[in-house]
Amino acid sequence: MGRRVSQGILPGGTGFAFFDDNTISTASVNANLRLTANGTGIIESLKDIQVSNANLTITQRGDLRLSDADGSNYVALEAPETISSDYTITLPGSAPARNGYVLTINTDGTTAWEAAQAFAYSVESTSFSAESYGAYFVDTSGATVTATLPASPQTGDTIRFFDVARTFDTNQFTVARNGKLIQGDSSDLTVDSESAAFELVFSNDTYGWRIFSI
Repeated sequence: MGRRVSQGILPGGTGFAFFDDNTISTASVNANLRLTANGTGIIESLKDIQVSNANLTITQRGDLRLSDADGSNYVALEAPETISSDYTITLPGSAPARNGYVLTINTDGTTAWEAAQAFAYSVESTSFSAESYGAYFVDTSGATVTATLPASPQTGDTIRFFDVARTFDTNQFTVARNGKLIQGDSSDLTVDSESAAFELVFSNDTYGWRIFSI
């Protein structure tokens, strides 16, 4: 039979542990408190575990495992085989501003959400909303096409356009500025040159989108 202790001193193999209401502590100052299960048993908590103003250390490359809903599989985070010195990775203070952002890291371990620098290519033959780091083969062979720029671009956001059918001179292509300047002008950009190909790069709200020819 086991022994239930709500308050008092419980003798251990080499020392004593104090039980006081909901607190377990070691009798010796600065001694470690170890919980272990017999054989292949595990220590299981049926409630949330909170570590207050302290560190949680997993030694000898043990995993931090995050399981799925039924506990049949997990995703594990693990330290590398060798670490030359301690370092801390600090997560961002909020979720990314929009979909498609990636997590970047500085040399001090500080992370940030930033737009991915890879372009997503597509063919467009009707009017559409352009997205940052989108690359569009625009086909105006059947009719004029308008691309509407993002409403809230960030500095460095880039968009590419190509006259894929070589018909901008027949049916012009229009870039709607959506409230931001284009080349410093408060008017939409119209393109009627055959085989035109160009990038728009956003500077800031003062100067708006700038054209970079490809």
